[in-house]
Amino acid sequence: MVVEGSVVPLDRFKCLLVLANDEEFRKVLALDRSWWVERGIEMTLWTADLIVKPKREVWLKCLGVPFDVRCSNTFLSIGRQWGEVLSFEFGSVDCGALDDDRIKLLSDVVILFSFAFKLQVDDKLFDCWVVEERSFTKPVSHDYHDASRAFGLTTTKQ
Repeated sequence: MVVEGSVVPLDRFKCLLVLANDEEFRKVLALDRSWWVERGIEMTLWTADLIVKPKREVWLKCLGVPFDVRCSNTFLSIGRQWGEVLSFEFGSVDCGALDDDRIKLLSDVVILFSFAFKLQVDDKLFDCWVVEERSFTKPVSHDYHDASRAFGLTTTKQ
């Protein structure tokens, strides 16, 4: 059987099968699913959670963190709000760079970071914020695909 449509890779083990029209969609729905299973492919109807969020590495500059609580636990708890903490750097006291603390994240936040937050230390609240250090790399573009007649395909065999 031949169906008209296109295949869009989502990640290493997932792709999106976008069908040309309702007739093609009905053909795929009528297929015996065992054909897919024998080939190690799981076929599921499209849902929004099939989209793989792109992740990016980003350096965040942390501002307003009180000197006496600048430690790894503080920066881990700050960074985990927006992604996976990969590393962090403390500013040098010798250079007077008390606000030159940075956190490197793997994050799925796609907008430019510039967030204010309250840091609680004991019974005191401090106004702090993180600002993304700008990168000069070209962003990855993503094509738009109509998913009204689509299936997510995932390989189950490697």
